[in-house]
Amino acid sequence: MSAIVHYTLTEDGLALLRMDDGKVNAINEALLEGLERALARAEAEQARALVLQGRPGCFSAGLDLKRLPQLQPGPLHEVLGRFARLLGTLLASPRPVVMLSTGHALAGGAVLLLCADRRLGVDLDYQYGLREVPMGIPMPEAVLELARLWIPPPLWMEAIIHGATYLTPQAVRAGLLDAVVPPEEAEAAAHQAARELAALPNPAYVESKRRLRAPALQALGRGVPVDLSRARRL
Repeated sequence: MSAIVHYTLTEDGLALLRMDDGKVNAINEALLEGLERALARAEAEQARALVLQGRPGCFSAGLDLKRLPQLQPGPLHEVLGRFARLLGTLLASPRPVVMLSTGHALAGGAVLLLCADRRLGVDLDYQYGLREVPMGIPMPEAVLELARLWIPPPLWMEAIIHGATYLTPQAVRAGLLDAVVPPEEAEAAAHQAARELAALPNPAYVESKRRLRAPALQALGRGVPVDLSRARRL
């Protein structure tokens, strides 16, 4: 398993995935490979549910804007295609997906949260936001569809187009998190949430989830074309 994504299968069948690149969990080829391999292992081991979390202080800061803009068009297209497929895999996962944010979740990191079935954040002052537009990146259609699944319509302009940044408690109001839990209880709460979702009848759960998310899944099938030529880090 990739050193960037650590995988554990619990005795009761929860696949625990922890992203930790030692920095900000930037989304690049290495992180994508680690997540792909972890998800394939969870499938092979017939995990009942997935719990994905980041490193202390950071869930993910989004696409790697230090590396990806340096890629040639072909390799960049491949990386963005892998990101779209990863989002689609999480969104349509036959096993429930719980995400635990133990730190900042911005841009592509917040997009990852939009693909979960339940999202928990630790009760500390971290930042959340779909920061693509302030970074100079036009919002892809697929991300718009994902955002519509969670973000209340009155906040669409503020959260999606204006790229507002929210502190942890505000992120619940904005639809980027479902709940906030004390840091010392965070992992136990995420595991319990995964067990509760895994107890729901399957395939009724899976099919209903896919029907609800059909527009986003269709958009992800068309990829997430992102123009990084003018992107800037904030």
